[in-house]
Amino acid sequence: MAEGAADNDTWRQEAVQMQKDNPELTTAQIAEKKKGELVKPEKGSGGYSKEARHESPVQSSVKDLPYRIAPIPGKGLGLIATRQISRGELIVEESPVLMERQGFMGFSQIQEQFDQLEASVQDQIMDLHDKNAPDGNGKTLLGGVGSSNGALCLVISRANHSCINNCYHGWVDGRERLFCDADIASGEEICTNYIQWHLTTDQRQRELQTQFGFACDCPACMQAESLQKKHDAIRLKIGQLDQSIPELYPMPSKAVALVEQVLSLYEKLGRPIPYVAEVRHCYDAFQLSLSERNIPAAKRWIQRAYAASLITDGPSSPQALRFERFVKNPLSRLQDGLCI
Repeated sequence: MAEGAADNDTWRQEAVQMQKDNPELTTAQIAEKKKGELVKPEKGSGGYSKEARHESPVQSSVKDLPYRIAPIPGKGLGLIATRQISRGELIVEESPVLMERQGFMGFSQIQEQFDQLEASVQDQIMDLHDKNAPDGNGKTLLGGVGSSNGALCLVISRANHSCINNCYHGWVDGRERLFCDADIASGEEICTNYIQWHLTTDQRQRELQTQFGFACDCPACMQAESLQKKHDAIRLKIGQLDQSIPELYPMPSKAVALVEQVLSLYEKLGRPIPYVAEVRHCYDAFQLSLSERNIPAAKRWIQRAYAASLITDGPSSPQALRFERFVKNPLSRLQDGLCI
């Protein structure tokens, strides 16, 4: 692996441009084309900021934000793209205004955090939907809490759900990241996913109604019944294979074959492979290949996992830096004590 590498901004710009110029290329093919380049880690800014941080060059100032918050028919407020957003772009990264730390804190602790916020921020929080107060009356700060660990980010909270989402959100180093998972046209709604992906339409509808109090009318849920059944079967198959992969860890070659099958099934849904799925499955295949000392295959898989992790977690994240080390020297994973 060459030591003289392009810097992070140049690498990302080239990768995004390569995807735009060659939409038929997968992340794996892009990683293969760009192998030999190292991505130098950025220095994190650290600290706590109530404002969203934007690492992509096109988001360096407020006027360049790729979204606006606007009314969405039947959904309240949501995020609308103000320009074309390319797959792989970071849309927004922000620190939480409220956070439950180390288990369930209860109302008094959250109320204390809330009371310390500016009135304008408090208003934005209370404007959010509360499934237990659908008419807007009787909202509480605990109304949307669904787990013992959580954080509230004002911008990303405005991203509505779609079962065929065009972005994903994830928690990395104390901040929430929202990144583009499929090209988004100017004027299109920016939607993430609230639930497990490998469910049928009926299962998704029940889950969304129970957990969030709404019925989904996204394109995946409203498509023709014949296509809906076809896609439901693919989603179920992905889930079944995903559960079967760990069972085949003692037989690495067969487990890798299932990984390849899972990744191919995503594309049959008419969408790119989700970056988060690519990170997890390709890293599994890397470790499995390494366990059989198939170094060429291990290199291909870790390059692919690393390329996807730059999108999901960012180049300075612990996971991306760890994957970068394995890209340079796949056998260094053995030094950590390989455990699949």
